[in-house]
Amino acid sequence: MLDFFNILFHEDRLHKNFKNVMVDFRSAERDLFNQWADGFEDRDGKLVKEFQTTFNSTFWEVYLYACFKEYGFTQDWSRASPDFCLSFEGVEFVLEATTGNAANGKPNEWDVVFSVEEMQRVQRFNNLNKEAIIRQF
Repeated sequence: MLDFFNILFHEDRLHKNFKNVMVDFRSAERDLFNQWADGFEDRDGKLVKEFQTTFNSTFWEVYLYACFKEYGFTQDWSRASPDFCLSFEGVEFVLEATTGNAANGKPNEWDVVFSVEEMQRVQRFNNLNKEAIIRQF
């Protein structure tokens, strides 16, 4: 199994999201990520390094892998790319996992700090969504 959380770099090279998940009280999140990554093959030998220094793309790949695994997809690891060569119930397809960077002039998502009011607005929106979803069924 890959050791994503054995730190390989000096702190100034670590991605902010990686540092955030390394705090002591986030051990459950690290355990869950390791469950997601169980069986994931590092075909180019860079996965752990990229997870610690750039974070988002590796996180996304591992999350997608966990979803595909959960739903019974078969992964062909014989090629270094694309990210996923999958098959399911006789259908084969490939998928390249990509992430988007912040728009020019906009802060990175890991640098955004939400005010109390913004967090309350998000919570109200979440509650509204839950109520709307329940009414639709």
